[in-house]
Amino acid sequence: MGCNLDRWLALSVTARLLCWLAATLCGLALLWWLLISPQQKQLAQLARERTAREASRQVLWRTLRALEPPAGAPLPAFAHTCLFSPLSLPSQEQQLVRWQPERDGAEAELETGWEAAVNVFQRLAQCDMHIPAFSLAGTGNTLRFIMQLEQGDSD
Repeated sequence: MGCNLDRWLALSVTARLLCWLAATLCGLALLWWLLISPQQKQLAQLARERTAREASRQVLWRTLRALEPPAGAPLPAFAHTCLFSPLSLPSQEQQLVRWQPERDGAEAELETGWEAAVNVFQRLAQCDMHIPAFSLAGTGNTLRFIMQLEQGDSD
């Protein structure tokens, strides 16, 4: 052990600095090889997988776009119906007084003019809503009616 220390101390300062620098570089290279290199390989593998997924997604999008109907094709029957929302009931002519959702439909209470009552039924029919029961109560120029609403069959 003493022999090695004597040899080390016998070297000039420049030679010791070069040996220390070479040992540090070898240690850093070893560290890179053990720690960073596997990470870079894993990142490269993930990049290859990402490009493969992107290519597969593009193929799926092309397949999906091929399923679109032509521009001049007629729309199916269900496309002409509108989606019903209780927020679409109130207008300038009518006011939604009460909305009570139920298990198979809802109960709505509207206050409207006599002339606008027909429009309510037409609007609900366009949205494929059925009215199995309703009651009317008229006072002066206003009509208050309570409707039981159910979603129509889409068959």
